[in-house]
Amino acid sequence: MDEKRRAQHNEVERRRRDKINNWIVQLSKIIPDSSMESTKSGQSKGGILSKASDYIQELRQSNHR
Repeated sequence: MDEKRRAQHNEVERRRRDKINNWIVQLSKIIPDSSMESTKSGQSKGGILSKASDYIQELRQSNHR
């Protein structure tokens, strides 16, 4: 029984990670300067999220003007 629950939990967790990774890849495609670098070739997930945050702040500032 425990083995079945562990396997189910592992599957749920894998799907959760896959979704997060897919959203990070989508962000990297939207953000300028990061679409040419995929997560595999060197740009870290943290780097992509950081650039996304910076880009959103830039857009908000230029929108505010």
